[in-house]
Amino acid sequence: MCMKFDVVVGNPPYNKGMDLDFVNMGFELCTKYCVMITPAKWQTAADDQRTASKTIDYKQFRKQLVPHMSKVVFYPDCKDLFDIYQIDGITYFRLDKLDVFDKTEVVNRSLSRDILNSVVSRGIRNRESLWNIGYNIVSHLGNYETFKFPVITNNRKYRVVANTQISGYDWFIDGQSRYVVGVAKIISIDDKIESNVHRVVFESDDIEECKSFVSWLYTKFTRFFVAINISKLGPILTDDYFRFVPAPPSGKFDHIYTDEELYKAFNLPQKYIDVIEAVIKERK
Repeated sequence: MCMKFDVVVGNPPYNKGMDLDFVNMGFELCTKYCVMITPAKWQTAADDQRTASKTIDYKQFRKQLVPHMSKVVFYPDCKDLFDIYQIDGITYFRLDKLDVFDKTEVVNRSLSRDILNSVVSRGIRNRESLWNIGYNIVSHLGNYETFKFPVITNNRKYRVVANTQISGYDWFIDGQSRYVVGVAKIISIDDKIESNVHRVVFESDDIEECKSFVSWLYTKFTRFFVAINISKLGPILTDDYFRFVPAPPSGKFDHIYTDEELYKAFNLPQKYIDVIEAVIKERK
């Protein structure tokens, strides 16, 4: 017969989702509470993300365990807790074995970014962002069309090639804003792609359309909605990573986009604009 404990507390290994096994085991062994400190990617990793876990994947974790979370404390800046490079941030949470919750107490803490500190009781069972301010902005927008990357045919005259990884170590510098998305370049169909971490994300026979896409990608507005869903696992230029990013208002890439235009188009109040401007670094 398996030994049981009233409370199980742990800080499991973080490699490739191994922490999921430990949380799942802790929940099985406890009779009242399971308290764990883990990377935050349990909320951001895609449903089909491969993991080293042998007992549970991210989709199952969100379905089976997240409903039991009564409280989550989220540190967007991992170095506020550990000297590691954990892009998705760090969480610790309490699982209540005998209860499920429609609303969870979500605490955001940042030692160098006061603008992110907050406590909100809200839902997290549908992959809502753990960033409270991000959740608020998404809620403010209401129902909107999210951006989907186009199917690449590789037969257009021009291509936009971008680094698929999170941009650099500016993510870990205390108090500074972040690039989030790396540099994008416009190349011709005959040009070679630099490396296997770069891929074609847009194409057109009109170079001005490519320039418009890059201008939209570079706005702080667009990159903020990527930032609130960052996960260390996998490339970020995918539909799942962009699941909070609003599509351009017109659905077209026919002019150079600016933040001012997007703030106005989506009717963002100044308090939300201030957050985006503080968190995201200018990219030109």
